[in-house]
Amino acid sequence: MKPSTLDQKVKDHYQQQKLSAHKIQHLMEMQSLQSEKDETRSWRQRWEKQRRLSIAALFMICILGGIVFSTPSPFDSLQTRISKEIAMNHNKHYEVDFVSNSFSQLNAKMHKLDFNLAFPKKLLNSGYKVLGARYCSIQGGIASQVKLQNSLGKTVTLYITQLTKELKPLDSFLQQHDKVTINTWKENELFFGLAETP
Repeated sequence: MKPSTLDQKVKDHYQQQKLSAHKIQHLMEMQSLQSEKDETRSWRQRWEKQRRLSIAALFMICILGGIVFSTPSPFDSLQTRISKEIAMNHNKHYEVDFVSNSFSQLNAKMHKLDFNLAFPKKLLNSGYKVLGARYCSIQGGIASQVKLQNSLGKTVTLYITQLTKELKPLDSFLQQHDKVTINTWKENELFFGLAETP
């Protein structure tokens, strides 16, 4: 038998071979299952990647939001920045470090101040009693945070600092921040800020 004839017979033999309908059905089902697994794996990978990107984006938004809200806006006026600073200190409700009932006693105790504390003329006849004070700052300058009490027992906070070059141009103003009313004015080279909550 010639090789070409043999090749033809082998070829004809295998061309006549067929899989049973059951076998074909089984192979198609296996292929379908494999495709579903691939799609599921692909979907999970896409979902996982999207979830990671979302978490990273949220994390960045939180960081940027914290920076934006904790940094004073350059567009805030000096008055607004001072009011925010005074309101923030007032709302912390710190205890006094120097208990005293007079400004002269506070002057003797608060050695770090480079100015003398004085009861402001504006409040002389308002019935406030001095309870004590602590150090604080206003716009980076050292200040005194004095606790006062009125005749009804209500406590307010009086901020006193030296009248710096930056503060001199300011007029008296009244503002409200974080439910705190802040009234500021100048007297005898000192800057005063009175903070109280309703």
